[in-house]
Amino acid sequence: MQTTNQLRENIVKCLNDRHMSQNQLAVLSGIHESTISRILSGKREILYSHVCQLSRAFGFHSPASLIHYPEQLAIISKTL
Repeated sequence: MQTTNQLRENIVKCLNDRHMSQNQLAVLSGIHESTISRILSGKREILYSHVCQLSRAFGFHSPASLIHYPEQLAIISKTL
């Protein structure tokens, strides 16, 4: 089962891999920058709606891609 901390780490990995700032993520996801900051610092719970919005902002077609990042990329790479 995916833990909340692992999900936070996946969000940070996505930010880093895309050279994206929290501000850019806020604009793309529609989640206020302070909310993203609190989520990443562990001061706010990650809601499923957040996962959906963040997934779309990162260009994923489903929340599962963010939940299982970067394992999802490894699976895709093996099939190419």
